[in-house]
Amino acid sequence: MLFGGAEIGAIKQITNKHEKSKAFIHYYNNVFLKQLKQADTSDNKQLKLILQNFFEITFYVENKEIVKQYLHYFKIYEKNGLAKTIDVKNMYHALIKNRMFKQAKLFFDTHEGVELEKLPNFVNGYGFNEQEITIFALDAENKNTLIKQNFNFSKNTELIIISHPRCHFCYRAAKHIKKDRVLSQFLSKHAHWFSPPDSAFYLDDISQWNNKFPNFTMKYIETSLDFPMLDYWGTPSFYFLTDGKVVDKLVGWPKEGRLKELKLLMRKNFIDYDSI
Repeated sequence: MLFGGAEIGAIKQITNKHEKSKAFIHYYNNVFLKQLKQADTSDNKQLKLILQNFFEITFYVENKEIVKQYLHYFKIYEKNGLAKTIDVKNMYHALIKNRMFKQAKLFFDTHEGVELEKLPNFVNGYGFNEQEITIFALDAENKNTLIKQNFNFSKNTELIIISHPRCHFCYRAAKHIKKDRVLSQFLSKHAHWFSPPDSAFYLDDISQWNNKFPNFTMKYIETSLDFPMLDYWGTPSFYFLTDGKVVDKLVGWPKEGRLKELKLLMRKNFIDYDSI
């Protein structure tokens, strides 16, 4: 029985994150599920291919239902004595990336022999509403605690910077921007530094970032599905939005920097930029 191969390879070539996700979901619903119904889970080779497919799909797709199925087949895989350390970590990372924290905690507690990142504590911020877009802010006094907050798109222009605390290009951008007083001051009020869903939280790294760049505090996005207008999630990516719609973007930060380009976009999209 074939699982994936050429189809997965072709889908991975798609550069637009949301289009790639749609293609993987289409593959999952129209190809993979049909093959799963015919699969023989007592056949270790088939079971291994099933796990590989789930890993590939959940690496690119945020979908809790798919991860639930992944966990179901992982348990069979593990019961058959096939699960290695990397398999355990991949499963755990899929749970974290998809923000399935209850399942992740149970998984963590039942795999003490594997080195896994312990989940942070979660507390609700003031006025937090689970029905609205959720972001996570690191507690400044306790780096093992994340505060759940809501995010609302502004009707005015704002800047969303997709970033990551381990991205050296992001560090370079922040250092360059910090040296420009006007730009730094303006971004501290009008920019959101967001880290996309990942397989780990890297709490120490984001704590160091926030200490080094207190005006560019980085927060975590719960799911990229809340931001369908952002078509590229490489870091850093600068998105200018008005009323939740992208009006401009700037991607990447080379060694020589992109301050000139960024400031041109600032003047174009913020009428009060030069009034500081």
